[in-house]
Amino acid sequence: MPGTGSGGGTFPQRLSQTGLFTDTANLTPNAGLIEYNINAEFWSDGARKRRWIGIPNNTRIVFSALGNWAFPPGSVTVKHFEITLADGSTRRLETRVFVNQASGWQGYTYKWNSAGTDADLLTTAQTEVLTVAGGATQTYEWPSRAACATCHSAPAGNVLGLRTAEMNRVFAYPAASDNELRTLNHIGLFNIDIGSATQYAVLANPLDTSASLSGRARAYLESNCSQCHRPGGPTPVNMDLRAATAIDSTNTVNVAPTDGDLGLANARRIAPGSKESSVLWERMLRLDPFRMPNIASHVVDQNGVTLIGQWIDAGAP
Repeated sequence: MPGTGSGGGTFPQRLSQTGLFTDTANLTPNAGLIEYNINAEFWSDGARKRRWIGIPNNTRIVFSALGNWAFPPGSVTVKHFEITLADGSTRRLETRVFVNQASGWQGYTYKWNSAGTDADLLTTAQTEVLTVAGGATQTYEWPSRAACATCHSAPAGNVLGLRTAEMNRVFAYPAASDNELRTLNHIGLFNIDIGSATQYAVLANPLDTSASLSGRARAYLESNCSQCHRPGGPTPVNMDLRAATAIDSTNTVNVAPTDGDLGLANARRIAPGSKESSVLWERMLRLDPFRMPNIASHVVDQNGVTLIGQWIDAGAP
């Protein structure tokens, strides 16, 4: 991509100028981009997403079974957002490009034009009120670069989603459907031969009711909260919401809140058996300054609220 090598060049002002897509209007990726998906998706106010990853030729991803993957300089991740409007049409919202430059990972947001043919680079956050499927109105926010960096922090590995338990799933590639870990290993993108994908953990899909309640809830917290709430994360609240962390080690269960009780009786971060006394659940319900997540979200995730509420009421197993 032009301007990504040293971090000092001018970044392309339009998505079509990045070279990421051979046909931007049809989202036809460059041959160097590999599309993928993840098991537990981050809530994005009802937007649907597509994802791609690209790394420079003759480089490798440093694999980790449980921790963060490490990506070589010049690596690019792309995430595309769109939503269904009240009239049934699809509105292309944004495409976020994350580049591992010499100065470190940098995020760039491209906002699509009204025709859905190209997208322009933003320099600041923007908002717009949309009327979405079902007739509800909502504020959609295109985040600033600083906001992107808040979640895409070094303790979280900068790149979110591209990790073993999230990628241990089947994806429908153009040629065939296959496990994503097996595919990346087969084409030699890892620094080691990782062996069979069956030996690694699988993060549950929070919407998959055939999975255990505990697995679904912990996967939701992993995807939506753990990028900040983990050791060394960018928050003064000491919690570890990674799914691999034993629940008794998360510093949440029966722990009194240190950042306000929100007026809840007998407030705890998580009060097993009582979502109404659980600050974690209450923050998910809010759209005020006490809301979590507190960046670029203006719509309550009702499915997530129900899931975490059921889990807490069941004792947060």
